[in-house]
Amino acid sequence: MLIEFADLMSKELLQGLPSIKDIQHQIDLVSMFSLPNKLIYRPSPKKAKEMQRKVMELLEKYIQNNTSLGALSVLLVLKNNSSW
Repeated sequence: MLIEFADLMSKELLQGLPSIKDIQHQIDLVSMFSLPNKLIYRPSPKKAKEMQRKVMELLEKYIQNNTSLGALSVLLVLKNNSSW
């Protein structure tokens, strides 16, 4: 492939390519164990309801529907140093 596209590459690049190595990256999974794909902690129903209420309140306050065909949606977030 390097010879086929040699006119597209500089000669310095062709001389400096690393040698090809047979490295295979993999993660061996043990069949008797399952992957831990659950929440780190489960909030109480009262706390989960409050978090959902706050999220919906912030969405309604800061996100507006855009009817312009050429505009992008942007969300500005106030940083800790009071900048946007």
